[in-house]
Amino acid sequence: MRKAVVKFCLWLLTTVVAPFSVYAQTSILTQHYNSARTGQNINETILTPANVNSTTFGKLFALGVDGYVYAQPLYVPGVAIPGQGTHNVPYVATEHDSLYAFDADTGGAPLWYVTFLVNGATTLSTSDVDNTQDIHPEIGITGTPVIDPSTNTLYVVVNTKESGVLI
Repeated sequence: MRKAVVKFCLWLLTTVVAPFSVYAQTSILTQHYNSARTGQNINETILTPANVNSTTFGKLFALGVDGYVYAQPLYVPGVAIPGQGTHNVPYVATEHDSLYAFDADTGGAPLWYVTFLVNGATTLSTSDVDNTQDIHPEIGITGTPVIDPSTNTLYVVVNTKESGVLI
């Protein structure tokens, strides 16, 4: 059942996310920008020491989600979403096993949301994983998802408990 749900969600994501458009903005498709995990955006052209200061740089808005965010949010510019137009989209995964897509240009208006807690599934508790206190109070999507732009697919690892069994 879980595989069918994940396949449906991946199909939904590839249908909603596709097709990606290429703009001047840099996509963030994996943790720390690249497979080497360097954390470097070597293509940055907008942010400079001159314009990143306390008078011209800062938080624009806050986004509400249903759980803690441990995974790095991802970003894709120019995503064509059927029936909603083209948007610059940050994707946010939560420990409550949810995935969100927001519009980066309108103060974070939600574009879509999906939960992996279906058919009675729940997130893991700290007691399910040897009483860890590193992630508390629930364990869902902890690792940063990855977006494959060649197939327009977002891959995500979801931790759930279904019928009392850890999946």
